[in-house]
Amino acid sequence: STGLNEFLEEPQLEVFYRNVYDRLAPGGTLYTGCTQKERRSEVVMRAFELVTRYHTPEELKQLLGKLPWSRVDLTQDETGMQTFVVAVK
Repeated sequence: STGLNEFLEEPQLEVFYRNVYDRLAPGGTLYTGCTQKERRSEVVMRAFELVTRYHTPEELKQLLGKLPWSRVDLTQDETGMQTFVVAVK
């Protein structure tokens, strides 16, 4: 799930993560991420009338922490703009 987080508000994202978790088999893996707000990309998104919801890595960690994943790893890219998440049921 990449690119979806930016269009969901926290309550919707929490439901999404719960639904994914409930449907994964034991050991199943969710790959997701989040993008930090950046002026240039925000201009492009607005030009296409897309309302973007940015979530910090801490917010994602908190949301994912509401579920009993066996492992959650967050990694930031070298620019600090993208955070990648691997969550294992």
